[in-house]
Amino acid sequence: MDRQLDREIQALRRGSVRDQLSLLWRKGTGNRFEMFSYWEAGPWSSPYVIAALQKRRFRSTLRAVAEINYGARNKDMTFLTHQVLEGAPPEVLEVDAREARVRLRSDGASRRPELCDWLVSIGARRDELDIPRLKQFADHGDEVVRYTVLGMLSWNPEIGNDQLLAMFGEDEDPRVKELAHLFGHGRVLRATRGR
Repeated sequence: MDRQLDREIQALRRGSVRDQLSLLWRKGTGNRFEMFSYWEAGPWSSPYVIAALQKRRFRSTLRAVAEINYGARNKDMTFLTHQVLEGAPPEVLEVDAREARVRLRSDGASRRPELCDWLVSIGARRDELDIPRLKQFADHGDEVVRYTVLGMLSWNPEIGNDQLLAMFGEDEDPRVKELAHLFGHGRVLRATRGR
């Protein structure tokens, strides 16, 4: 077993949504291991997987994997080199939607590291009253925030595929643009009902 590998996965699963999703834009390579992430099936409709690999000479590859279920963190699974953990870690602050709405109205909310966590919190409610609040961050300067907003709007059944495509189809970031086209042309399923 490798405790360093486990510590890296544990730190990411306890981290903010923004930190977790930012792995989609970079390949995290430490001194001794490689980290990457992907959606298990469709983006925002399946668990988000973060994996750490360590290749050892003349031995097998060690792996540590975290499956994160945004909107239902009690269903998280983490497979470490020495144990399996179920549910979100106690350090994860799940903010209820009412508190997230208040925080999003505060000064400087768009610069806070917890912004994506708050967006997921209100997006998971799938309440049409939150649509304007989510849309106000659609032009955010950070591509991870725009990706999160797109995902949260995709969860809302009141938003059509054509609306997602119109809002994000010309995004400057290729990953956000690609996801908007996948949703806009109906190529991936949308999780419009809670899990």
